[in-house]
Amino acid sequence: MERMLSVFVLLGLVVGQTLGACDGGGLPDLGSDGEDANNEYYQSLSSSHPFSVRDLVRADRLSGGKTSPDGTTVAFFRYVWNVELNASSTTLWVADLASGSASRVTPFAWGLSEFNAQWTSDSSRIVFLSNRGGSGTQVWAVSPTGDDLRQVTDYPLSVQTMALDGNNVAFSVSIFPGTTMDQTCNYLAAKEEGTIPGYGKLDAFLYTKTFVRHWDTWFQARRNHVFLTTMSVSGGQVTFAEPRDIMMEWDVDVPTKPYGDMNEWSFSADGKVFAFSRQMSCDDSGVCDLTEEKSDVTWKTNLDICFVSTAPGDTPNCVTNNPAIDTEPRFHPTNPELLSYVRTTVPGYESSQREIYLWNISSGVHWRAVDQSFDFSVGEHTWSSDGTKIIFNAIVDGVNQVYYTEGSQQYPTGVNTDQDHPLSCGGLDPFGEQVLLACSSLYRPVEFFVASLGGSAVSQLTVFNTDLLAKVQMGTEAQYLKYSGADGDEVGMWVLTPYDYQPTGSYGVAMLIHGGPQSAWTTDWSYRWNPQMYAGEGYFSVMINFHGSMGSTGNLSGQAFIDSITKNWGGRPFIDIHMGLDYVLTESAYAGSLDAERAVAAGASYGGYMIGWIAGHMDEVMASGKNSGFKALFWHDGMFNTRAFAYDTEELWFPEHDFGGPEYQDPSNYELYNPANFVSNWNTPMIIAQGGKDFRLSTNHGISMFNALQRRGIDSELMYFPTQNHWITGPTELTAWMTWALNFLNRYGNP
Repeated sequence: MERMLSVFVLLGLVVGQTLGACDGGGLPDLGSDGEDANNEYYQSLSSSHPFSVRDLVRADRLSGGKTSPDGTTVAFFRYVWNVELNASSTTLWVADLASGSASRVTPFAWGLSEFNAQWTSDSSRIVFLSNRGGSGTQVWAVSPTGDDLRQVTDYPLSVQTMALDGNNVAFSVSIFPGTTMDQTCNYLAAKEEGTIPGYGKLDAFLYTKTFVRHWDTWFQARRNHVFLTTMSVSGGQVTFAEPRDIMMEWDVDVPTKPYGDMNEWSFSADGKVFAFSRQMSCDDSGVCDLTEEKSDVTWKTNLDICFVSTAPGDTPNCVTNNPAIDTEPRFHPTNPELLSYVRTTVPGYESSQREIYLWNISSGVHWRAVDQSFDFSVGEHTWSSDGTKIIFNAIVDGVNQVYYTEGSQQYPTGVNTDQDHPLSCGGLDPFGEQVLLACSSLYRPVEFFVASLGGSAVSQLTVFNTDLLAKVQMGTEAQYLKYSGADGDEVGMWVLTPYDYQPTGSYGVAMLIHGGPQSAWTTDWSYRWNPQMYAGEGYFSVMINFHGSMGSTGNLSGQAFIDSITKNWGGRPFIDIHMGLDYVLTESAYAGSLDAERAVAAGASYGGYMIGWIAGHMDEVMASGKNSGFKALFWHDGMFNTRAFAYDTEELWFPEHDFGGPEYQDPSNYELYNPANFVSNWNTPMIIAQGGKDFRLSTNHGISMFNALQRRGIDSELMYFPTQNHWITGPTELTAWMTWALNFLNRYGNP
């Protein structure tokens, strides 16, 4: 430990955001008035109006549904944002499973962030994470009626995520490996105060390996470490025993960064074993380092599952040897020797098909849980309460659908989640013979639903945003259309009508291009790229699931359709897009209502890359004579130069897979579809959006795009958001982002 601290002193840890008691963070002094200001605002309106980004940010957001062990109550969280105060609050709520009646549990205040609800085994207490105590994010407990709210922990560092199972507890904090929470906190305080021996206050850091930065955060020597402890409940009071860092000096993140959470953990049914997944560093001969993430984690996707005894004194043992991804372990609810988990089979390819495997720990045998002919990647998965079924979701034909399978290697059965429109669902939480779902659609934000496995359609449990939805006008007709795209393959697209659609009217077209690229447009309600914002401006929204997208059921389907984009970024997907524009303008049922002279296009991430590619190939877009090209373009956090991207991104496995290897081995693969090579062809007006903390596609790409446009004399604007990452999430930033973008697009597509 002394050696580790001396290294930190020598390197001079950069001053950054500290956590927990280290920063003494409290809530803003904004009081508790205005919780229902948004509902009151919509109630005050005398008439409805077209949906806009200002409605999007006013919408309540529900998350984190968790059913009580006695099957009577759901705990969840409600997020609200106040326009006038420019403040948000997320508080704990409950809903009665019989009636759907919902009520807030924890006292309201602005600046609250509460999440990660768990129940004690007797259903008497909800244990959750909250920042309400002024000492960072800590563990709190409360009765379902809101009585006896108490802070359970007061650690010097914030708790990031938590899992409960019986009396077993796992939680994680960000810590310097080999130190205690107190030692980490003391070092951060000394660094902030400028009292590091020999340096004073130093803003510098020496790197000897990658990652240097990841997603939106610079690496500063701290790691996510998981702690195990036990919980007792007596007289309504929840108490945690002294926790132990099961990783100690391991220079490893558990949960993994940047998205990992408690879904990468599981306790065995008998409570004796804790399973988790982590990134593994292995050399080319297969020899792995258990204790350190080395630079190769930036170009490999090797996640392994590890076991550790919940009894004190044990050290983790990593037990899978697949060089691709093994993650999201789920112990069977009654059999401690049976585990399900998600596996991929192609090393270095994060979009390799995610399949559910079963593992008999005693025999060491692994096998598929779902028939191999089901060729779609699994999203979430869990066991049913009795362990007879595995429940999961997967994107199929533009919908995030729920399935279950009984036994093993069986073709799954779909759960009917259609109402008057298809719902996309996740947040799988089983109870009894049912499962709680968090579902949304193109027409409404997330609500909680209950489905009976093998029974009738889902039933809606919660009802929020009623006042908002009553006063906004949306596109009310969404169709999933299919047409012949590149190579004659069937391609699907969602088409959403404008808010004021009449068959005899004339409307512009907004072509929205998804990122990934190995993702898809679905019926999920989006709090960022929501097509209803374009519908509210009078556009037909066209969202194509081009080659490379998830969920295709055509002649080239499933994983093969996803893989078809490899080394073909500007090929098949580009053809799909301009052929899709032709189809919707000339062959679809809406053709007579569309104005080919008023088409615009917008895209983020890979979609931004495609916007740049389209700008350099507009003549090919129009070559069929069936369209007039795109009159304006919106590029968000995309890619200007593929060769630069090979080195300035953080997850090197991504370009190295999709472009056929490291750039230095074969630059021609990167040059083939490089938008920077076609700037001389640009002539289309374009607005650029760039997040200052985007390390996936760095600010250099956005600035290069804007410089090129200005140098070419093309009408262009640059939106820069210093505090935002690859996504625009802040409500005020989101409002400015979409307002500015639509104002620009409307000059050409909706004059």
